[in-house]
Amino acid sequence: MRANLSAAAAATALAAALALCAAALAGAGSPALADAGADAARTGSIVVHEYRSQLGGTNPGNGDEDPVLPKDALPLADVPLTLYQLSTDPEAANGFEPAVDVDSPPLASFDPRTGTTDAQGVLAFRDLPRGVYLLAQGDVAGVQPAQKKLLVAVPMQGAVGGDARWDVHVYPKSYVAASIAKAADDPDAVYGVGDEARWRITVPVPAELKRVAADGSVRYGRGLQVRDILDARLDNVPGAQVSLVDATGQPSATALVPGADYEEAYNEQGRTVSWTFTDEALRRIADAGAANLVIAVTTRVNEAAYDEPGAIYNNAAVSFTAASGALTGAEVIPGGVPDPANPAYPRISTGGVRIDKHLEETGEKLSGATFKVARSRADALAGRFIARTVDGALQDVQLVTDADGAASLGGLGAGTCWLVETQAPSYEDAEGRQRACVRLAEPAAVDI
Repeated sequence: MRANLSAAAAATALAAALALCAAALAGAGSPALADAGADAARTGSIVVHEYRSQLGGTNPGNGDEDPVLPKDALPLADVPLTLYQLSTDPEAANGFEPAVDVDSPPLASFDPRTGTTDAQGVLAFRDLPRGVYLLAQGDVAGVQPAQKKLLVAVPMQGAVGGDARWDVHVYPKSYVAASIAKAADDPDAVYGVGDEARWRITVPVPAELKRVAADGSVRYGRGLQVRDILDARLDNVPGAQVSLVDATGQPSATALVPGADYEEAYNEQGRTVSWTFTDEALRRIADAGAANLVIAVTTRVNEAAYDEPGAIYNNAAVSFTAASGALTGAEVIPGGVPDPANPAYPRISTGGVRIDKHLEETGEKLSGATFKVARSRADALAGRFIARTVDGALQDVQLVTDADGAASLGGLGAGTCWLVETQAPSYEDAEGRQRACVRLAEPAAVDI
């Protein structure tokens, strides 16, 4: 059959093959393969340019460098790649016998080559004899390749009769799988009860929201929802700002209107704020060409922070039904169990005080010492102390030292607070007699 194919028929068959096997290659036109001729001993190269994009794919490539990529394209570093040779005849990818495809066994005469892309997303395989090669992409956390396997011919040419390209550039596309990120606007601040903390939830616009079939028909996903799962020490402040932004953070022309495009709701029992988008809004998001869906959230530190000083983690999640019909989702803190050693987990911190009460002479720990905390020396002298709500009424917060002589209080913002000892402890002396300690006469300053 090969001898009977005209040049035009060969080009048509080749275009069909590469539309299936190299849809991730960027550029214009459908690749064609050069005839062996006098170049049987010549070698070429395959230069891989890995990138990620949430927008639609580019046209099949023709092996040229610097094609027009999607406007949100970013280089993808550290992508593991393996190159196999499937045939010594470049036209074998065009259906000519013996034909090869992505599932064909590799040639034993060619040692597979491996490598990873650099910071620019580039990896070059040099000194390649003519033939058909299989480029296989390994796994990268959080990234889904449009194709894990693709065929590349060396040499390649853009059209019948054109110059053969022995240095072939390919542009495999990947997209960020369903993912979500979250960060506090000011994570290094020291927060206290009543302070507001602002957070930014970022959802890369999922490529799975939209699928374009070979016949040009479009299918969309549905049921897009983003959730902010609040720690018990945080209260929600209603009225989050929801927007679409491009890769540089600039707002998209597609505005999202509360009440029309999405509904904000708060579930008190689950302490979860949700933003549920209409399916029409989902289609607009998928078509907008934006990089990220961003939700700016405000929370307020509540009185529960008095009981638990330290880091306050704030989780978030996204879920939707993909255009394929698959249920898809992601969570910032998997399982909701934070790892304090992982800096990627969003958090803020409250300040606090810890009291260690002991006898100066012996170091004996003293229990039963009672303190109150004021926000200024004037408040301390006037008897105005930090209070919390108990059974609907405000009561002064009291710190009472335990058997280890320790007491602590969280939920204090940056600054100076003042400790006032309201009851001194007692202790047993060497003869077994109870002795009363002397209560501190002056408020003690503590810097937070």
